Amino acid sequence: MAVADFSHSGSKRFNDVIADPEGRVFAGTIGNSPTSGGLFRFERDGSWVEVASGTDCSNGLAFSPGGDFLYWVCSTRRTLFRFPYHRATGKLDEAAVFYRAQEGEGIPDGITVDQKGNLYCIFWGASQFGMIVFSPSGSILLRLPIPAVAPTSLCFCGPDLHQLAITSSQEEELRPATDLFLITSTPFPGGKEYRSRINLQTT
Repeated sequence: MAVADFSHSGSKRFNDVIADPEGRVFAGTIGNSPTSGGLFRFERDGSWVEVASGTDCSNGLAFSPGGDFLYWVCSTRRTLFRFPYHRATGKLDEAAVFYRAQEGEGIPDGITVDQKGNLYCIFWGASQFGMIVFSPSGSILLRLPIPAVAPTSLCFCGPDLHQLAITSSQEEELRPATDLFLITSTPFPGGKEYRSRINLQTT
């Protein structure tokens, strides 16, 4: 196994990542300062380019079912962005705001998309509802309470991808805390996930 060096002066470490249909990888970072982290695209040869900046905490990533868009969560700005995505090149066009968290909704964190294009977003620290489901146009379809103040991410699972697993971080004042929740049936199955095909040359 080869391990590539990654050096970016504004970044402390990686956070959420996702592979695209061609095997490239998009990866976000935690910044060394409130605006120095970013979102990066790694090509299959290991080279990389920064595709978005201005974050302290890059978070969830998801592709629309048709591959037309990449969704990205900037937790620092409490905002979900949607980039037009070009499969042939991996290029992202200018981002549009998909949703900006309102007072009391917490901080957007992990996301995933079902086969109908509905986007599921976990909100960390929400006062009442821990998950919001959006239609592809950005309207709110569902608000669902999660019995934890610090849910972090989610993914579809099960043999037919009709289940939804939700993770939660432990908060010291809440120990012992439940770290994993399971929604046993969802209206639509989860969308397709892709595998990284980055090929690093070893010496």
